[in-house]
Amino acid sequence: MADIRAMVVRVMNKLSQVATQEVLLHVKVGDDVCVLNNKLAWLRTFLEGVGERGRAGRKQIEELWVKQAIELLFEAEDTLDEFFGMVEKARLSSYRHWKALFKFQCFEEILVNHKLLRKIEALKDKLEELDNQRTTHQIQFDPLSWQVPSMSKTSLKWDGRDSYEPVGSEVHVNELKDQLLRGENKRKVIAVIGSGNGIASFGKNVYNSAEVKNHFGVVAWKNLPLKFSLDETFSDIYCKVQEQMDQEEVDSCKQEDEGEALCALLRKRRYLVVFNGIASQDDWEEINNFLPDEENGSRVLLIPKHASEVAILSQSSDIITIRPAVALSLRECTELFSQIVFENRTESSNEFNVFIPKVHAVTKGERWSISLLALLLRTKLSSKLWKKVFTYLESSTVRNPIDRLLPLSFDSLPHQMKSCFLYFSAMPESTGFEADRLVRIWIAEGFVESRYRKTPEEIGEGYLKELISRSLVYVQEKDEFGGIAVVAVNERIHTFLQSVAHGSSFVTICDNANLVSPTMIRRINVQNYVSKYVQVKNSLPKLRSFMCDCSEKYSKHHPHHTMKFLLESKFLRVIDLHGLIIKKLPKKVGNLIHLRYLGVHCEGLQKLPNSIGKLLNLQTLDIRKTSVQNLPESFWGIEALRHIIADTIKLPKRVGALYNLQTLRTADCTYWNHRNKFGLLEKITNIRSLSLERLTTSQAREISKSLGNLLFLKHLCLKVKSSHDLLPSTIFTNPNAILRCLQILELHGQLDGQEAVDEEEISAQNTRISMPKLVSITLILSHIDQRFIDMLSKIYSLERVSLCKAYTGQTIRFLSNGFQNVRELELNNLNVLKKWIEIDSETLPKLRKLILSGCTKLENLPEGLEELQLEEVRIYNMDRLIMEIRNQQGENFDKIKDVQIIKTKL
Repeated sequence: MADIRAMVVRVMNKLSQVATQEVLLHVKVGDDVCVLNNKLAWLRTFLEGVGERGRAGRKQIEELWVKQAIELLFEAEDTLDEFFGMVEKARLSSYRHWKALFKFQCFEEILVNHKLLRKIEALKDKLEELDNQRTTHQIQFDPLSWQVPSMSKTSLKWDGRDSYEPVGSEVHVNELKDQLLRGENKRKVIAVIGSGNGIASFGKNVYNSAEVKNHFGVVAWKNLPLKFSLDETFSDIYCKVQEQMDQEEVDSCKQEDEGEALCALLRKRRYLVVFNGIASQDDWEEINNFLPDEENGSRVLLIPKHASEVAILSQSSDIITIRPAVALSLRECTELFSQIVFENRTESSNEFNVFIPKVHAVTKGERWSISLLALLLRTKLSSKLWKKVFTYLESSTVRNPIDRLLPLSFDSLPHQMKSCFLYFSAMPESTGFEADRLVRIWIAEGFVESRYRKTPEEIGEGYLKELISRSLVYVQEKDEFGGIAVVAVNERIHTFLQSVAHGSSFVTICDNANLVSPTMIRRINVQNYVSKYVQVKNSLPKLRSFMCDCSEKYSKHHPHHTMKFLLESKFLRVIDLHGLIIKKLPKKVGNLIHLRYLGVHCEGLQKLPNSIGKLLNLQTLDIRKTSVQNLPESFWGIEALRHIIADTIKLPKRVGALYNLQTLRTADCTYWNHRNKFGLLEKITNIRSLSLERLTTSQAREISKSLGNLLFLKHLCLKVKSSHDLLPSTIFTNPNAILRCLQILELHGQLDGQEAVDEEEISAQNTRISMPKLVSITLILSHIDQRFIDMLSKIYSLERVSLCKAYTGQTIRFLSNGFQNVRELELNNLNVLKKWIEIDSETLPKLRKLILSGCTKLENLPEGLEELQLEEVRIYNMDRLIMEIRNQQGENFDKIKDVQIIKTKL
């Protein structure tokens, strides 16, 4: 017995010693992580300083040292990611039985600590060796560099412009319009040639003008990447054209070959087709063969992106060229530069006058160069900094002004913004990218820093706006409120970014994933617009981000991707797939514990595996354009979720603690139990955008009562299940559900209890309006009456009103002093409306855009409308009234700048 007791004591003593050593080891690991983090922070700062000296000025030994330093940073990132991955696995094991937790988790933590300590020690040795090499070869950061740390804190605010580069004067606009609208009836091909962000915008503005669109029977705009499928191109243009034609015309042009079908369709109308980019002479000749010439005044507009494309077009004597981006004179250059630099500033420009004459010399009068230089110096109103910039530019041996300015513009960005900007190198040039999607990927990658009282989305959007303000990124499309919807970079910036990204191993771009050195790749973008199937064989162990853009045309006859190779990429943070032929994702995708962004836009995808509930770090799930409607119940318990986006996704009966969720659309409420004590709206209190469909009357009433919990809600869309279900009108008047941040409201369904909405309920001062910041309202099938219109007219913040099959009266009027800030009004398919009563000078004073569609019984436009300062009028499918309206309004109607009379399918 004594021996046994002694043995127990010895074992206990050894366990005590091991425990003490492990505690000390755990403390040492924590201390070493802090030391390593400090050293890496210093190394990053040093690398930025080396970068600011200018890439052209680096020595070969410096390039080698920088490359080794970057590889060491990558290795450190891998080590830390591996450590946090093990921690996440331990979190998952907390769901097991407590015995299993004791048995495995503690042992696993010990192994993690030992393994991490060994790797940290190795990294510290490599850092010391790297520092010794820097000292030996005298690689130094130049403190006299034109870029100083304080400049990183200075930012530009986006003011709503597409670009600061004013490409194309009124003379060039009129020249292009003359070529499009006038001249011989023979089909003409016109090319707009130039450089900079503004060339595509110049062509787009002319293309979108009412004068041009009214002249042609059909119009279509197509962005062409460097490699593309002709069938896909013809199919896309065919879809755009057939939407603008009657069904009988479309049916009469059915062809098996898509190019021939497009050709047959275009023969029916005078057309305008615009191609943004032409890859090769052969591609252009084949496209040109399918654009018929019926001698009816049809036109083709080309906007080349590269010098090689310009050369292709210049070889043809049949193509008319317009060059809107001409060099400016010294006076014009000075005026443009001063306007951008000193706009809205009170500082005296006298101390800078000595530099202004130099602007023309270093930019050669090129508009884009002037804009880049002005925007660069606008954040540096210091004569010393200006002197350093001009000294660098004047001494540079690079001949092209753009090639001299782009590195300076890049190096002047705050360090956290450089990685965000480099992400454009992974995208096809001049091809648009959704702004929201881009910001979410930045966040998932860890590029967006944290700030007090600001969400990562707000900070990321600020980064994007600053890049636009610096004329490095341009807005390709805006949303209905003038915000940023789609962004892109032009070919010159794209080429520059790709060279920087290649030098720093930031991203690899290819047309398939069978690579020479797959073990070193950290980000990959597979771009293949020719094949419908991309063969992937390599494993990518260091991969952080996998993006794929392929032909979007789905075919059942092609093999399906299994994507199993991704399971070997244990550090993956971003998966973004577009157009691949996929039926399902791998069952073990839940093992990718670092995954933060999962976007799949592949119409063949039918389901997601149950294991996605194990993705505890998942922030964004974007499954639009798929057939997925059901998600495993475990998915709804992921606390990190911020954005769930789908065409339709069915809500479960219960959801978890989704307190970080900001976007949920579009959720099918068929199975949702709204009677739970802590229901959906109590668990998504940080939601910004919410879209719910298939609501029953009782569900809608419960939602109306609980809306007061959603303090940050900006966009709300509610759709009823059937015509028998109702939406409560109290959503507008409930004093206990004030939505102070709501800006966009869409209601699909009949409103119940309109009789309870009294004009006295809402005062002129908006003291009890439940939506004081409401900007846009869309009502569909809402069965509202004149009393409800009167109520809406008192919401002072409204800028856009859209009514679709929503009004029950035969006459409509707007109150005097009503809709004081409405800029856009749309009346769509108000089938019983006959008369629009006159409006006075105090009604709709800011109305600029009027859309009328399918109001077939409307007898007249109201008297007084001609007194408004309308800029756009769109009239769809109201042939019977068009001549009557023109005759009634007479000269006043012709004063409106932008009028389109359109006949199209509804």
